[in-house]
Amino acid sequence: MAEATRFTPGLRVLVHHGEGRRARLTATGSDHDIVVTTYALLRRDVEELAKLSFRAAILDEAQNIKNAEADTTRAARRLVARMRLALTGTPVENGVGELWSIMSFVNPGMLGTAHEFDERFARPIVERPDGEVAAELRAILRPFVLRRTKAEVLVDLPPKTEIERTCILGVKQKRLYDALALALRQGVKKDIEKRGLARSQISVLTAILRLRQMACDPRLVEPSAKAADSAKRAAFLDVVRELVHEGRRAVVFSQFVELLTLWREDLDREHIAYEYLDGSSTGRGAIVERFQTGTAPLFLVSLKAGGAGLNLTAADTIVHCDPWWNPAVLAQATDRAHRIGQTRPVTVIRLVARGTIEEKIGLLEQKKRELAEAVMGDDADPTRAAAALGGLTQEDVDRLLAVTGTGDAEPSVPSEPDARRDEDAPRRAGAELLTTPEVDELRALVRHLDGTGVPRNELAKRARIRPSLLALLLIGHRIRITRDAAARIRAVDEERRRRFAP
Repeated sequence: MAEATRFTPGLRVLVHHGEGRRARLTATGSDHDIVVTTYALLRRDVEELAKLSFRAAILDEAQNIKNAEADTTRAARRLVARMRLALTGTPVENGVGELWSIMSFVNPGMLGTAHEFDERFARPIVERPDGEVAAELRAILRPFVLRRTKAEVLVDLPPKTEIERTCILGVKQKRLYDALALALRQGVKKDIEKRGLARSQISVLTAILRLRQMACDPRLVEPSAKAADSAKRAAFLDVVRELVHEGRRAVVFSQFVELLTLWREDLDREHIAYEYLDGSSTGRGAIVERFQTGTAPLFLVSLKAGGAGLNLTAADTIVHCDPWWNPAVLAQATDRAHRIGQTRPVTVIRLVARGTIEEKIGLLEQKKRELAEAVMGDDADPTRAAAALGGLTQEDVDRLLAVTGTGDAEPSVPSEPDARRDEDAPRRAGAELLTTPEVDELRALVRHLDGTGVPRNELAKRARIRPSLLALLLIGHRIRITRDAAARIRAVDEERRRRFAP
């Protein structure tokens, strides 16, 4: 409404919102030039909105109707208008079917039914993303898509620098992460064996969510953990102190509201001013205006509440606390500051926990970028995105839920000669050795036992292995260990569980 007042003061604008909105729409809707509302109210009040005849129906952030079966999409299709426009920077986020959903609003029937589109385009493109079918789809879409990149439109936009700041987990957080990864991996594996991968998506996504939370701050998963256990929290505070010292201002994004809540306590203790916005915040416009015109160095924003639709050019830095595997979502958030009106170079800082699921998510990010190019790219740049179109594979799941690699080393690491002797002993004896995935799972179990107070020397004695070999296993070295020794370690865990069972 503020933009309409600025650029088209002669047009009459009705904001469809608040108490009595339906009565106002019925009584005065036809007397206004523009009706502005939200997707949530479009769903609720579609009966009233569908009775009006519009010259144009315009969807901003049109990825909100990417799900063809969603109530929002169905409501949008019911709007009566002579012309329809869909504005979005991310027409394809996860699959080509999302593009069909948006186009079914803009030009109903142009791409056929959802089933016909799947048979004619989606499946063939999965098999050959650089083939004739993908080219045919691009040719069909070209007359109806105005595709403008930021580089083309904003030639004078200041440069953007992206920095990945690696956070190395401490010993305590590493143990907690590996124990959680082991438990979740076993649970997901059983679920997949029982129901298949396609029907186990909820358990897979839940496991991914929990590991992402543990990588950020153990308190999100284990309330008894301490603030000092989070390597990323320490890195975040270091970044913030640097920004404040340099007189810069930053927008901080996280998908987890609880994470922002926990880290706000640290900012309060250090007397660092900030603005805050999540889905429950009221007076959104006033909060944004305070940051834009004020002096607070930080603006903490939940990704869902502020990842799109905000103009935050007062900031010259973007901090992503928990990278998500969809690059389009992160790019949308970054563009809150790197946009029209920005006059200073923008720095984007991504906090990534080393050896965790966050590093592995980067592999899926590239798939999503290639997926978007599969149907929106130019003929000169064919895609290579077959894997992305198929979604998560069993290999993806195994990689994402694996325990961490090497990280911070504990003290008293055995010398290299001793380590080699311990590693070579099982091979000289001709015993059957564990495979690499089995060693990773055993490492997580040993870390769990170590974290629950089982004396390390006692565990080594029960397993009939040298303490130096156990130390190597704990700090992430690739050691050789026999199946018999692994079975004895598991027996210690089973005995401990029986002892403390209710």
